[in-house]
Amino acid sequence: MARGGLDFETVEAKVRLDADGKPIEVILRERTVATNMIEEAMIAANEAVARHMRDAKAPMVYRIHEDPDPDALDQISLVLKEFDYPIKDIHGASPATFQRIIAFAHGRREKYLINSLLVRSLERARYVDFLSPHFGLASEAYCHFTSPIRRYPDLIVHRLLKAQLRGTLDSDFDAVRMTPELGWLAEHSSQMEREAAMAEMDSVRFKLCELMADHVGEEFDGIVTGVANYGLFIQLSNTAEGLVHSEALPGDHYRYESTRHMLVGDKKGDSYRLGQSVKVRITNVSPGDARIDMELA
Repeated sequence: MARGGLDFETVEAKVRLDADGKPIEVILRERTVATNMIEEAMIAANEAVARHMRDAKAPMVYRIHEDPDPDALDQISLVLKEFDYPIKDIHGASPATFQRIIAFAHGRREKYLINSLLVRSLERARYVDFLSPHFGLASEAYCHFTSPIRRYPDLIVHRLLKAQLRGTLDSDFDAVRMTPELGWLAEHSSQMEREAAMAEMDSVRFKLCELMADHVGEEFDGIVTGVANYGLFIQLSNTAEGLVHSEALPGDHYRYESTRHMLVGDKKGDSYRLGQSVKVRITNVSPGDARIDMELA
């Protein structure tokens, strides 16, 4: 935290299923003091190993996180201006600047929206066979060492570290085979990680839709998490997200103002923008398409 590492305030939805796989409820997991302590210990271990291998000039698979995409930061800056944040331009910003934005958002109604937008603006962390900084952790040397039961790159690091400590990098069977292949092994691991993450998100989205299919016609409180020329994306408190089509917005014809992320009525001037709290009614759910249709209640 002192050096500017990012600590996003997010919630994770876990859909609890019955014995037949039917969704029963959504459990929201928030980070606690305990999870933060565990994460700090894991980061310390990962950095210690990465620094050791860097200083030893040994072959290694690092975990890097590149600077944010400038185009994505353009969109964030517009939102920060709309909510009148003290920091409005984050081009070239350090992780510490992101952290100040997160701190300012704490306790405000748009907290999770701002955190989500910041997360989306970041590049994906990936595995490489060369040393480069990790933006999100504000770390100069980082690797994945702590979970070999989950990640193949952790196992690579374990094998290379053991060989380096023994002085057998040139003779150890696993190390000798791995060293010339680290580039493609890292790239392949990154690709598999992305596919696994997408599959996990799709499964949660599907089960959330299944759950909400039992609530068609009911009303819920939500927040606008996206605005497009065709409607409003609304997220409910259980993280289920649906769309209010622009044609379903009552009493006016709404035009999309892309620079302000708003839909504005031509006649009455009513507007809907990112972060706005709304009450919606579920009108249709299609789990197969992972689609939830809504209308304003």
